[in-house]
Amino acid sequence: MIRGDPQEILKYYNEIDDDLAQEIAEQRCEKALKVYPSNETRLNSAKLYFAFKKLLEDKGIDIYAPDCGTFLLTGILPAYPCMAFFELSKQGYYGICESDMDCAISYLFGLTLTGRPGFVSNQSLDTSKNQITYMHCVAPSKLYGLEGNEASYEIRYHSETHLLGASPSVKFPIGEILTTIKISIFNKKIAIRLVRLLIMSWMIMDASLKF
Repeated sequence: MIRGDPQEILKYYNEIDDDLAQEIAEQRCEKALKVYPSNETRLNSAKLYFAFKKLLEDKGIDIYAPDCGTFLLTGILPAYPCMAFFELSKQGYYGICESDMDCAISYLFGLTLTGRPGFVSNQSLDTSKNQITYMHCVAPSKLYGLEGNEASYEIRYHSETHLLGASPSVKFPIGEILTTIKISIFNKKIAIRLVRLLIMSWMIMDASLKF
């Protein structure tokens, strides 16, 4: 594990050419079902993608966990890394939200066993409906691994941060069985759930899975 410096990310970000970032931003929009964020928002997200990619290549690492919330709240960066995570996951680089080490270990566990990427999320249990709602702002594009097809998606604003970033809303296949896990490093325990997907959109606002 390598501990990084947020200022290092900013250095890489400031070195990215706007024209290069604009090209990848437009390519994403062409593939998306719908696009909501402004061009400036999409451009900032694309610059962060290139910054992360260069940083990861220079350091020789492929799993990373930037403290994305702090970046936005302190004004260090003008974009959340959601679209950067999304784009890099197609190339075997995987991002973990909010520097969450439990989630990073859980992610590696699933990726190693299955060859498929996971996605970090918060959860809300509704025992009256036997339903769980998983909520977060990013999901991988290639749900079945690097050799699989790319899922359909929309590009939306990261709504809980006053529209300061773009996030992918990935369309998951309805009816498939998913395994959700969480490993606690401190407690040395693992929680496992087997769930059936009911709603196909994964985004900051909603995603529901049922036992």
